Amino acid sequence: MQYTNIIKPNKYKSLNQKEKPVIIFTHIEKTAGTTLHSIINHNYNQEQIFTILHRESFSQTIESIKSQLSEKKIKIIKGHIAFGLHDYLDQEASYITMLRNPIKRVISAYYFRQNVPENTSMTLQEFCLTRGSNHMTTWLSGLDILYQIKLGHRELKKAKEVHSFLLTDYYNQESLKLLDKAKANLRDYFQVIGITEKFDESLLLFKHFLGWQNIYYYRQRVANNKPPDSTFSPEVIKFIRDHNQLDIKLYEYALELFEKQIIQYGINFQADLKKFKNFNSFMGIIYQTKDKIKQVFK
Repeated sequence: MQYTNIIKPNKYKSLNQKEKPVIIFTHIEKTAGTTLHSIINHNYNQEQIFTILHRESFSQTIESIKSQLSEKKIKIIKGHIAFGLHDYLDQEASYITMLRNPIKRVISAYYFRQNVPENTSMTLQEFCLTRGSNHMTTWLSGLDILYQIKLGHRELKKAKEVHSFLLTDYYNQESLKLLDKAKANLRDYFQVIGITEKFDESLLLFKHFLGWQNIYYYRQRVANNKPPDSTFSPEVIKFIRDHNQLDIKLYEYALELFEKQIIQYGINFQADLKKFKNFNSFMGIIYQTKDKIKQVFK
């Protein structure tokens, strides 16, 4: 697929080896990313964070980021931006992200979107066939950022329908190339990889490898209208699995990398995890109460 009249990637990276790479948090939909956004806000000053809100065009966003990077302010960029942003920056960058069990992610994304009137008539299978298939693979392979550049973030979900036919066929050679690219990107560009189903473990890894101090939290933006997983028929689960084979393979690979990160952490991991879980049960309530009070007086 060819794109013209788009901003060109920057091929000339900073040669200053002492310059600390800016971190890019590429937020994959329905992977507990909103909770992680909140934790990031607790670990950086406001002027050190650039949050991508998609109110500007891609080129305008890039110029805004570059301007603040030149002033040595930004330490982390976060938002619904697909892998590949680093190619358009003048500074070295590393990535972090969260991945989730693909079947659970698709179901959660579907019910979350049921809050939008235009989506209420769409069945879970229809969602899976159009906007719900292999999203993590396209997001991390570098394909989705091309759509974001050309069409904008809001049109990305519609554009998914254009290439969904390709991604629902696991044995299609182009699909396998995307999967290989996504795996290579996870391996080569990501400083820390988190797993939604192992959220507390992921936070310990973020703290260890990124130097975060405050990783206490409570869950945010949970899809309350989603029925229990046990209510879905085996046929529906099989349908989702069959149409997300790339994401399943990518998730399995991410789990392997995740376990290697735990080994790198060291022998104190399980003991530190137990301490964190115990203390977070208390701190999470405090943060939730504070946020509720802020909403009342907003």
